[in-house]
Amino acid sequence: MDAAIQGLFPLAGAVFAYRHDSTSRATKWYLNQGYKILCPITALKIDVSHGITVPTASVIDNRIDLNRKSEEMMRLFEENLGDFGGYPMRHNTFWVHHWDNNYYRQVYKFLLLVIEDKSKLLAYAFLGQTNYRDGINRLDILECICPPSSTLLRPLIEATIESARQRNLSEVRIQCAANDPMTE
Repeated sequence: MDAAIQGLFPLAGAVFAYRHDSTSRATKWYLNQGYKILCPITALKIDVSHGITVPTASVIDNRIDLNRKSEEMMRLFEENLGDFGGYPMRHNTFWVHHWDNNYYRQVYKFLLLVIEDKSKLLAYAFLGQTNYRDGINRLDILECICPPSSTLLRPLIEATIESARQRNLSEVRIQCAANDPMTE
């Protein structure tokens, strides 16, 4: 298989593979061949308990209102992650395009949570409601943007949990790269 990979990508300086199960035979094979883990991914799950928190974010559940927020989302993304890299190239219509054309659009209902102050966007979470692959009704946090070291991350996560609770979902999930600025 190693020779096949090198044959397919003779000019590549690196080949990246994502292994869902770090205990799988495939992962062990990659490690035995000398491949290195470059960026561990942390998957977090929050069980949605009963109870109510005061909503701190507004919910946008349609593409027209999402389109109205796109320019502000672009500004916020650039201010907080523009220099980080590793993300798909962004533009003002990125999120609407994602809403309309995402490969998983058949299994996700997309939502946007926004925290604003006097109509200025301060933080947002792009969410997907699904039960894809394991049958567990949940919200997946697909993107979460707020200033690092701000006091907005906790209210944004709490608003996400409350949104899941209001939809009778049982979990909230997010996957983060170990070096993602949001994990600091």
